[in-house]
Amino acid sequence: AGMAGSGAAKTWIAALRGQGVLPLHSAQWLCRPSVHRRGTALEVSQSLRSLAIHQNTRQVPVLQQKKMGWTMQNSGTRRFAHSSAASEGGKSSCTIANVTPADGHKAMRVEWSDGHVSHFHMIWLRDHDYAATVEKSHTNQRVTDTAFDVPLSISANSIEVLSGGSQLRIKWSHVVEDVDSSTFHAAWLRSNCYKEHAAARAAESKALHAWGSEIGGKLLTEMAVPYSEMMEDDRALLRLLHITNKYGVAIVSGTPRDKDISQRVCERVGPVRHTFYGGFWETVVLPPEDDKNIDSAYSTVALPAHTDGSYWVDPPGIQAFHCLQSDPQGGATLLVDGFKVAEELKERDPEAFEFLCETPLPFQHRDPENHVVAMHTVFGRCELGHLNRFSMNALDRDTLHLPPDQVPLFYKAWQALVAVVQDPALECWHRLEPGGLILIDNQRVMHGRSAFTASSGRILVGCYISREDWRSTKRVLESRFH
Repeated sequence: AGMAGSGAAKTWIAALRGQGVLPLHSAQWLCRPSVHRRGTALEVSQSLRSLAIHQNTRQVPVLQQKKMGWTMQNSGTRRFAHSSAASEGGKSSCTIANVTPADGHKAMRVEWSDGHVSHFHMIWLRDHDYAATVEKSHTNQRVTDTAFDVPLSISANSIEVLSGGSQLRIKWSHVVEDVDSSTFHAAWLRSNCYKEHAAARAAESKALHAWGSEIGGKLLTEMAVPYSEMMEDDRALLRLLHITNKYGVAIVSGTPRDKDISQRVCERVGPVRHTFYGGFWETVVLPPEDDKNIDSAYSTVALPAHTDGSYWVDPPGIQAFHCLQSDPQGGATLLVDGFKVAEELKERDPEAFEFLCETPLPFQHRDPENHVVAMHTVFGRCELGHLNRFSMNALDRDTLHLPPDQVPLFYKAWQALVAVVQDPALECWHRLEPGGLILIDNQRVMHGRSAFTASSGRILVGCYISREDWRSTKRVLESRFH
């Protein structure tokens, strides 16, 4: 007790440095305890002690703060095992090499064995101790209210690096709901590093493949999963969802020509979304006087490339079509990648691109029983600025209300957009034959069709699946297999 800044402390620190256990910068920091006032008593700040991780047997010190001084306790003899990567001559990116304090001891700086550096705030770490805040609840919901239960001043009384740098244990300065310490896996910390998370999001965006007309040759080969595999093997289902995520479109080949089977295929991807079109529906030709004829899809006319449901606040995620009967002469499916449109428009007309990223446009659907309206920008970007959504439907655009100076800008941008969308180099034409079931990411890829004859008896069945649902299926399967 009372060692901080004393000669005894310096002698002990020098001994540790001589053994290679404590680095120089940690020794210098330990000898300069800062002081702050809390209430009426002066106390030494809560702080984090730095430990070097070595791949051999050592007595590992665990440093703890005590009022007006420091005490040392021994965590025991512990052999730090090499990771498999290290034993093969490489370094594991999920091994903690060193920890030092930051931001007035309310944060810590973690150095990794591959040289990467992470920064974590103590309140963030306590907030994300899921064993204490989530796992106590059988519903996987938080039981600790960080806003009221965890003080902003929370810091660490002690830090232990465990199991060769694969775990980190923090003893807290404040006990919240009987939790006085938390243990974090290094792999979890690394995957949730502030900088790494942003980099991972950027990598996910770059992994998406924007395409044009050249994609046509891949639809029945690289981008198809056989029906029998997809229905029997969850790994095949995950492969289908990865294809959908990468390209915005995928094929389930060899699907039996049966509406009930079509629905079961789609329900493997996610729950069928019910709207005023129904749940699992048929797209057939209807006479104009039919009460169900509330959309141009029920006609035989050609439809330009578009996304569905722009008039809903939450447009459909997946648009599924299964061909039960085709028209040998017409009714070909048109596909255009909205992310490729974004790339081209940004290159050809940057001002038009930015206008359509920033200006919400009105869309509506109206029939005798429904009148829905919503506003969307054509291009959506996430909080990091990466493109994550596309929405365009010229047939459903509502009355435009913009400030006078923006009206000419809109028409200039819209014409530039349509010119790109209708560029043959970006159009993929694909004939859905009976048995072909196509999944289209409706918040990315536009679809359309060529005209056909009513006498052909062309029948498509299909449905909508919400974006959060099909991505939930993907995440669950990734957790299971990866």
